[in-house]
Amino acid sequence: LVKGKTYELIGFITDDTEIAEIDFGNNNKITTFDTPTKHTFANINFKIPSTAITGSQWTITISAVDKFGNITSKRLTYNIID
Repeated sequence: LVKGKTYELIGFITDDTEIAEIDFGNNNKITTFDTPTKHTFANINFKIPSTAITGSQWTITISAVDKFGNITSKRLTYNIID
């Protein structure tokens, strides 16, 4: 990812029971879904600070919670370039 640029996170989350919450960090939470068991997301934007160190890594963690309180997380790690 390039320093100073904004990127959009696009994807979907499914659950075999019922999704209760999706958390993208930084107070980006979704609690309303396409269906009880699936949600397609877009327009989740994150900006790489212009002060980020070239060669460092940027990590985003997406967590989903189902109606029973079970949590599953996915960590995405990117390398920072100029």
